[in-house]
Amino acid sequence: MRTVLAGLLLVAGCAAPSDAPPDAAPLGGDALVDARCGRACHGVDWVTRYHGDETGWLDTIDRMVGYGAVLGDGEREALASYLAERYPP
Repeated sequence: MRTVLAGLLLVAGCAAPSDAPPDAAPLGGDALVDARCGRACHGVDWVTRYHGDETGWLDTIDRMVGYGAVLGDGEREALASYLAERYPP
């Protein structure tokens, strides 16, 4: 239930693409999460409510892209890897 609620919270706020262009200089860790998830879509605090493995994060990221999130080359995998390490199940 907690996972479903966290996922719904992420989905609810992520309808607009990020202001940062996907071809900008590569970002890492917190800066990448803030730029791609925490600005145009929703606050970073929504992201940190969910905890999952890399597959779970990839599923969540793919859902966000379906709602309009914009990611640069390699950012999907970088986000999932970082978030799985930082916010594991």
